Amino acid sequence: MDLQFTELALQAIMNRGVDEHAVIKLAYDTEGCGCAVNGVPALWIMNEEDVESFDELISSNAPCRIVIHRQHAVFYEDYLTLDLTADKSFRLYGRGQTYSNHVRCEDKRHR
Repeated sequence: MDLQFTELALQAIMNRGVDEHAVIKLAYDTEGCGCAVNGVPALWIMNEEDVESFDELISSNAPCRIVIHRQHAVFYEDYLTLDLTADKSFRLYGRGQTYSNHVRCEDKRHR
């Protein structure tokens, strides 16, 4: 899997304090969605020690590691782009579809 950030998205991520020590998880968030197959894409900014054994590395141009839960990879295409919309929301899309124009980015780092 490959997730490329546009320049605008990369700058927005870096403005959130993301550096080479952080990890971003491309999550398939099912919280409040009813069941495990109904979910929305989300970005979770985490500490390196919070990466779990079932998280897999995603190829990316981001300044940090990008991971995904190996069972959630089936919900996404192999090549994805993360962009920033005019209203400063993250937009996740692939070659075949747009996953969301309002991807939530949550900082889950404990400081």
